[in-house]
Amino acid sequence: MTLEYGVRYSILAPPFAANNKLARFDPALYDPKKPASDACNGLVFVPGTNPCVQSNQSFGTAFSAGVPGQSKSLMDTNYHAFAPRVGVSWDPFSHGNSAVRFGLGQFFQRERVSTQFVEATNAPFALNASGVNRTLDKNAAVGTPTTSPSGGRDPRGLLPNSWQWNLTVEHGLAKDTALELGYVGNRSTHLSSSYDVNQIPGGNRLVGAFCGGTVSCASLRPFSNFGSLTYWSHDGSSIYHSFQALFRTRYKRSQLQLAYTWSHSIADYDLTDSNGGGVNASSFTDNANHRLDRGNSTINRPQIFVANAIFNLPTLNDYNSFMKATLGGWELGIISTEESGNSISIFTNGVSDLNAPSSNALNSLSGTGLASNQRPNIVAGSSCTTGGHDDQIFSPSAFTLNGFQIGTLGNAPRGYCHGPAYVNTDFALYKNWQVAEKLRVQFRLEAFNFFNTPNFRGDKINADLMSGGKVACGTTACSPGGAGFGAKNSTITSFTPNSTFGQSTQTTGGREIQYGLKLIF
Repeated sequence: MTLEYGVRYSILAPPFAANNKLARFDPALYDPKKPASDACNGLVFVPGTNPCVQSNQSFGTAFSAGVPGQSKSLMDTNYHAFAPRVGVSWDPFSHGNSAVRFGLGQFFQRERVSTQFVEATNAPFALNASGVNRTLDKNAAVGTPTTSPSGGRDPRGLLPNSWQWNLTVEHGLAKDTALELGYVGNRSTHLSSSYDVNQIPGGNRLVGAFCGGTVSCASLRPFSNFGSLTYWSHDGSSIYHSFQALFRTRYKRSQLQLAYTWSHSIADYDLTDSNGGGVNASSFTDNANHRLDRGNSTINRPQIFVANAIFNLPTLNDYNSFMKATLGGWELGIISTEESGNSISIFTNGVSDLNAPSSNALNSLSGTGLASNQRPNIVAGSSCTTGGHDDQIFSPSAFTLNGFQIGTLGNAPRGYCHGPAYVNTDFALYKNWQVAEKLRVQFRLEAFNFFNTPNFRGDKINADLMSGGKVACGTTACSPGGAGFGAKNSTITSFTPNSTFGQSTQTTGGREIQYGLKLIF
């Protein structure tokens, strides 16, 4: 038995701006009594700086002074990133033909810099101006530029990290032949995540689905002076379990390897969203309940099978030189891959009312203030791919808005559907000629996607159920009721989905064949 253990210690300090032009919106510092024109309401600045006061002195604005932060990065630094590791290997029968291996370790991730952009675009460093005249010598804005907070970050010194573990058993079945079976797991916490900290709360969401006409959307938000505010935190989490099998064998100069993985990846945040773009379809649906977004992760592929082989054909050394040079010594390579489609979420990115009036029209389903991550209801007993064919991957009949209560959240979980499977086989054929002592000529024929299998791309599927579609609440316009709206009418009775919903617009590359001749000396 062999035991290895240790610990890695890291100090991963958060980034800062060399010119100290950073500002962070802190919800706890917001004062609702201050006017909407106070763009520095609730902002934290780098210690020793006071950009809002400087703006008042230079431009005559009436911003509040703000509050100094704890450091030039406006965040705490984590000095407790101790990452233990342990590994065990054991030969249970002491004959060198079997092995049991176990590993466990924690790994911390350095935070990406892009999430800091929200602090560089806060007031008073960023302005909104219309009619900007960009000439060669100057920029002149027409009208009065405005500014407001764009968002903030959780200042706690949390670092994205994961615990990873595996247990593997390997046994030699014969000479140069082995079978390996293993369990691999991963638990990640404090993953980078974003949401609208100024999201319309639950009690206002029915009206929030119709705001924008006579009702101000901002008036329904917690920080009513402002609109959407991106807030970066470390609230994301995920877990991964997998069974992995590997068979490999070798005979003379030929070899074969087969690998199979069954796995399940679950998360409450998009594990592929790393662009730092702020509030989008990846953001938490409901700030009050992040568990609503727990489901199959975007990288979840339940089954993966890969086979690869290299066959060295007979050299024909006992035949004449012509037979040996033309038919002998060929090498054949094969790689074949079959994968389940990755998990995909179904959204309703915006919605319109068939009977809508010109004002106070329905603009979203949930009324949270974000239209790009709402989800419909699922139809019991139906699957995502019922009736699917060719480029029609998902079925519109698997989802419904009939009976949907405007101002609530749909029950279709994240990652509910699986995209199209991926099947691909590549072939390669090689032939070598030794034409001189130090000169060899190699002919190569390589065929990618040899069987020309059409593989539709999951990331090119239109997963928006309602873009361009219509809903109706009976024969009159949908309405939350109350002053300025008329009678309450907030139950959807019929809907027309997006005509291209569930269709994939692109495939991966078709069959490609290439030839080559190499001189090796």
